[in-house]
Amino acid sequence: MNNALTVVYAIVALLELTAEFVNSSALLTGGEPILNAQLLRMTTKPLLMIVLIALFVISANKDFKLRNLLVVAFGFSWLGDVALMLTHINENFFLAGLASFLVTHILYIVAFVKTGNLNTGFLKRTPLAAAPLLLYFITLIFWLYPNIQADMKIPVVIYSVTIALMVLAAMNNFGNVSKAVFLSSFSGALLFMISDSIIAINKFISPVAFAGVLIMVLYISGQYFIAKGFVALSKENKP
Repeated sequence: MNNALTVVYAIVALLELTAEFVNSSALLTGGEPILNAQLLRMTTKPLLMIVLIALFVISANKDFKLRNLLVVAFGFSWLGDVALMLTHINENFFLAGLASFLVTHILYIVAFVKTGNLNTGFLKRTPLAAAPLLLYFITLIFWLYPNIQADMKIPVVIYSVTIALMVLAAMNNFGNVSKAVFLSSFSGALLFMISDSIIAINKFISPVAFAGVLIMVLYISGQYFIAKGFVALSKENKP
């Protein structure tokens, strides 16, 4: 990964996390979000995916066949970030954010499937390896479902199933790609999954202390590791 842009991504991430921490601290003590922190967040959060796209494009081989697909995936993540920032204006922005990230996960699934080989995939060889992940998602959905408002139930279930498939697609590449590619991409998928789980718990079950900080630490790291995994794959001259 390009060193200079990695540093820029880290700086933007630290500023974003600082804004989240300040606001979370204010809300935890019963106060209101701090205006300066809000303004900082409105700047840094949309910048994250813009910097990551630049980092990925510069770092990946130009002839990498999945390059454009992943740029589009990161682009939909940017749309999701912007939409979720605006939920205080209208709750429909939450659905817009959910739809944007749904597209991101579908594109990641396509990328992971194209990276490996379904006929010789890890899950075909060792199907029981999927059991812990499936148990996790079934438990989460059953916990969330009674607390989700009626018009949100189907979208949340569809989204949950899609992100589960995304993580399974990343897991399925174990043994079919290099250790560096697998560890980075699968770690990124897991971090993204946990970040989304905290969003759901915080929204539909009960407020989580410093939820914004936790969600963004996991999200920022997850997206970076997914990008890093595919950059490593591009250097190995694989499709």
